[in-house]
Amino acid sequence: MDFHNMSFPEGLLISAFCMLIVFVVLVCISYLVDITAFFTRMKKKSVTEPVLVEETFEEVDDTRTLAIIAAAIASMGGERSSFVVRKVEKKKATLSGWEAESLRNSKRR
Repeated sequence: MDFHNMSFPEGLLISAFCMLIVFVVLVCISYLVDITAFFTRMKKKSVTEPVLVEETFEEVDDTRTLAIIAAAIASMGGERSSFVVRKVEKKKATLSGWEAESLRNSKRR
């Protein structure tokens, strides 16, 4: 077959055949991924229950940090600012979308 002197129907036939080959290869790859996932799930059935570990936090004396925060607030308030620091709490850092999704996936497995 001469590709320089090809008719339009012959070109369509070759194009359709090439698209069919690509589609079949993609379906085969999809099935290979599914089979691999099936075998990896089979191996994990003998998993024992995870051991729960309690997190312990040490009480830290944050008087120096509290003094720095109080000094910063007082300097912003001017000469005559009277305030009382009632409670200083550490806020948990918010997770980014990637971190949150990672935690959800690890809990799912």
